Amino acid sequence: MCLQMHGFHNCADLGDSDDSGFRFRSHPTDVCLLSGGNLAAGLAMIAGVQAQPGGRPLRGGFTVQGFCQHRGESFQGNGIAAGDQIGVGQSISGQTLLEDFDGYLFIRQIGKPHGADDKDGGGYFQRINRNEGPNYSWRPEGSEGNNDLDGLALGIFPFYNFVVDPVQAVYWGVMALVVLKSLGEFFLDRLNAGYVRERSGKIPDVFQGMMTEEIYAKSVAYTLAKNRLSQCSNPYDLAVLLAVLFAGFLPWSYGAFVAVAGESVWAAATHIIGVSLVLSVLGLPWEWHEQFRLEERFGFNKTSLGLWILDRVKGAALALLIGVPVIALLLKLVMIGGSWWWICGWVTVIGFQVVMMIATPMWILPLFNKFEPLADGELRDRLLKLGEATGFSTATIQVMDGSKRSAHANAFFTGFGQFRKIVLFDTLIDQLSVDELEAVLAHEIGHYKKRHVLKMLVWSGAALLVSFWVLAQLIRYPPFFAAFGFAEGSLGPAFLLFGLLSGAVTFWATPISSAWSRKFEYEADAFAAQAVGGADALVGALRKLSEKNLSNLTPHPLYSCFYYSHPTLLERERALRLNDE
Repeated sequence: MCLQMHGFHNCADLGDSDDSGFRFRSHPTDVCLLSGGNLAAGLAMIAGVQAQPGGRPLRGGFTVQGFCQHRGESFQGNGIAAGDQIGVGQSISGQTLLEDFDGYLFIRQIGKPHGADDKDGGGYFQRINRNEGPNYSWRPEGSEGNNDLDGLALGIFPFYNFVVDPVQAVYWGVMALVVLKSLGEFFLDRLNAGYVRERSGKIPDVFQGMMTEEIYAKSVAYTLAKNRLSQCSNPYDLAVLLAVLFAGFLPWSYGAFVAVAGESVWAAATHIIGVSLVLSVLGLPWEWHEQFRLEERFGFNKTSLGLWILDRVKGAALALLIGVPVIALLLKLVMIGGSWWWICGWVTVIGFQVVMMIATPMWILPLFNKFEPLADGELRDRLLKLGEATGFSTATIQVMDGSKRSAHANAFFTGFGQFRKIVLFDTLIDQLSVDELEAVLAHEIGHYKKRHVLKMLVWSGAALLVSFWVLAQLIRYPPFFAAFGFAEGSLGPAFLLFGLLSGAVTFWATPISSAWSRKFEYEADAFAAQAVGGADALVGALRKLSEKNLSNLTPHPLYSCFYYSHPTLLERERALRLNDE
């Protein structure tokens, strides 16, 4: 069917491509969208019995689906309404269908052109400029064009086409993303739980002699207990997030807050942090259960309720003191930075991250834990000598009182340059021999020598740049605000919504970042084995840590692909032995 109306000549049969490469896909439920002005002649041509010479008559007609208004104008027309049937042969020429209306009219085809095949479902729309006279142009759904487009045609299914308002598209699209993430987490938890249960009968042969049957059974029980907790807390988190997003809480809270505090960037930033804190409070029952029930049951909890509460109060205070000024600065950059504000915002946040890498070990970590230099003795001498041999000069190695909160043992490297810090948990020192501690320190030095901190900063910086660009596009898209009940251009809510929703997208990229992190761990392991003259000491340390921490020795490969920032014990041992050979 070739439509040639009022001088439109760039046309094509449905199912073929026109000169510009557009694909017009035919089906019994093809969709047209038309916009304002006097549509009488054009609509009669589409719905009527004849097309221009060379075209085909329709078998069927059209149903008016509704109207999508444009630039806030109200519908003032007459002569046609949603639900009206326009059949074959019906003449409506001479009527003013939409008087003084600049918007989009949704029409669903009933029937299809004679001779058209059913190989593709699809939709199309025709745009008419009211103020500039007839100006017909085709554009398939999803193609780029006028930013004023307020209608979206979806025609990807073989038997159905849908006309979707962009606000509704955002609304249901976001809901789908959030639910899909939760379903993905649930699927991974179930998959891992089943995989662990299948292997719970006895210790894998490769780990025979590493731990007793009793300890192995306890590690399985610990893994399954954490899994059950996750399967309970994840649906709760989903319900809370859906309620916050779609039950009107955000626009209500924002309206109430700005009514009292005003609409400054400081008020908007405080609202963002405030909502984040409210959501964290709603998650406290699960955190409490994990610490004082699950961890207590398996002998890991060492903290008191008072200290647990104090930690969260300190965290909330830091979020307000640090988070509010940074977000306020970003909001100000949006206001004064023009269309390229997102570049300025990205540079600002990168600078903030660098500052925090210095501030965290110097001022923030000491707010939560006590740090002391490693005491004099054989261990200190061996570790300082190792630092000199590997080119990692440091005046001191610090010990953190991790035992006041948990029996879990660990070590970490933080900061850079003269602000770098290697920290050993006191529980780690109690559990490992001097040779094994030396290997663990060599592993941490390996992270420094291989520039892993810098590489991770580059990775996060690239991801952050993409995130800021996406946020910049959303701020310019009115349906994004309307879908959640906000006025167009509400910057504070835009930042808040982006923060709440970004995890639903980045979750699916988790395997990439986890794989990169595991690669760094392999490199640090290889460095450590070379630095201490073999893999035995590090393998011994890893085995002891796995036993003491009741680590999952048999995670499902897909689960570890998503969640494990470190290779499994078996993978690390294989790599170390291979390098040793």
